Amino acid sequence: MNGADSNPLVCPVCRAALIQNERQYCCPEGHSFDVARQGYLNLLLSHRKPSKHPGDNKQMITARQTFLNEGHYLPIYAALERLVLKHLKESEQTQHIADLGCGEGYYTHLLHEKLLQSFSKNKPVQTWGLDISKEAVLNACRNYPNVKWLVANLAHSPFADSSMDILTVLFCTISENELVRLLKPGGTFILVKPNSGHLIQLREQLYTEVKDQGSATESESVCAPPIQHPELKLVDCEQVNHRITLEKPESIHSLFKMTPHYWRTKPAEQEKIMRLNKLETDISVSLFCYQLKT
Repeated sequence: MNGADSNPLVCPVCRAALIQNERQYCCPEGHSFDVARQGYLNLLLSHRKPSKHPGDNKQMITARQTFLNEGHYLPIYAALERLVLKHLKESEQTQHIADLGCGEGYYTHLLHEKLLQSFSKNKPVQTWGLDISKEAVLNACRNYPNVKWLVANLAHSPFADSSMDILTVLFCTISENELVRLLKPGGTFILVKPNSGHLIQLREQLYTEVKDQGSATESESVCAPPIQHPELKLVDCEQVNHRITLEKPESIHSLFKMTPHYWRTKPAEQEKIMRLNKLETDISVSLFCYQLKT
């Protein structure tokens, strides 16, 4: 990890500012954290681990990386990119963007590369990827070394108050109060949330009854904001409704294994998916863009 202007990192123990000294970050209170050989920084305290190995496991991460690298979810990334570029303001100071719950880093990396192309060196942007899963961050760091990767707890993220210009959260949850704490006045938060029709054909292969089967056009034609916080104002929203066709069993298996459905179902139910040679299924997500009030 390289140093950056206006470093936003704080010590996870005492919340004092972290200062980089070659391959180590230290705070004035004497707490220190080494940059791992692979390049990421682990700021996850042991007492804040919900389990011995929290977050996604290696099998889920490998499946998601395989599936996403085939490009099936590019429409989701394209919508995210549009919103970020629309709402990120140019500044002479380094702007900080954090992907909270970044997983294996697919969306984080693509966004980072796009921002490098879109902003000049005189108006720098720094991208951060944070996840509680060490396996996920290891994978991200191995494949995308130009992003700054952190292992940390999303509920106690190691960033200073009012330090982030843009926060993104895809397919996971986070405390609204933590979002408000992290954003600069006027800063932007983008939430990507699956609709009721997301992967519905996959789910219909598994379950006798599938809840909320209404299509996105019927039940979610109007963006209903999932977050209601007095300091966060919904300023934009976008929907992605797209059908994908998977014609390789390996692609179907990867999609299945990267979802919670694989881990919730019994072997007999899993076998229904594993026997498929082709699957058509809908991608249906909503993107909600909020701005912190100034």
